[in-house]
Amino acid sequence: MPKLPTILDFFSGLFVGVGIGGAVLVFYLVYALTGLMFLSALAGLLVGCVFVFFSLVAKSLSILLKKSI
Repeated sequence: MPKLPTILDFFSGLFVGVGIGGAVLVFYLVYALTGLMFLSALAGLLVGCVFVFFSLVAKSLSILLKKSI
């Protein structure tokens, strides 16, 4: 069994964790710099969504590679 689907599964989980941590970090960072709650929430949501998107792409590629083998 090739290792690429396993590596993609690992990165899928990693991107979810980094997305959650990054969203919280960006929220507090933007709030400390601007003091605007809405802008902070928007920035945190954007960062979280980007990493969750990468996670979904990695997971779907992993599933496709497992089915093709």
